[in-house]
Amino acid sequence: GTSQFTPRAVYNGSEWGVLWQQSSTEEAGLNDVRFQRVSTDGEAIGEAVTLGVARLPQQEIVYNGAGYTAVWMGARGDAGGVDGIKIQTLAADGTPMGPATDVPATFDVSYLSAAWAPLAGGMIVYTRPAGLYGAGIDQNGTPRAAALINDGNLQAPAISFGDGAWGVAWLDAGVETPQDVVFAIVDDDANVISPVRRQEGVQAQGSLHIAYG
Repeated sequence: GTSQFTPRAVYNGSEWGVLWQQSSTEEAGLNDVRFQRVSTDGEAIGEAVTLGVARLPQQEIVYNGAGYTAVWMGARGDAGGVDGIKIQTLAADGTPMGPATDVPATFDVSYLSAAWAPLAGGMIVYTRPAGLYGAGIDQNGTPRAAALINDGNLQAPAISFGDGAWGVAWLDAGVETPQDVVFAIVDDDANVISPVRRQEGVQAQGSLHIAYG
């Protein structure tokens, strides 16, 4: 069968929204980005929908209070398009609401993460060669201007909301020993509002996850 990988899931209070990638049957070398609603019994609700194509296994799904917001690293395909981050809002029934939005100047992104807060809206964080960036997104999936959170050779960002601000963690691949874990708090415009804290010598690798409790 078709290879499926990198699933992400979010619970909206009554059902799950699941986002994943699978090898494209129409675009050689690319993957289809797919979304499916799932009941609390684990049964598929309706039909899965294809949102776009991707080359890197980087995507996130969040619940925005009225429906879902999917974020992934899109790729140029045979039908055109551009390389870069895509944001797609979906209605509560999983129907895409208009075309996906392109996030400017993200053609060279390697990693991304996204989160949503009921009153603050959404936030995406992503790495480019120059460093780690963040940008707020509204209910329609429109991104605000991006801000540089930290410069350097950074990887695997993760973001979560708590106590009125956003916590961001990432790996610093530019140190002599394998990667330090770094953490900072940013505001709704991705401006750093706390000291940048570093856990040195932990030799971290892989992905990070962050939560506020």
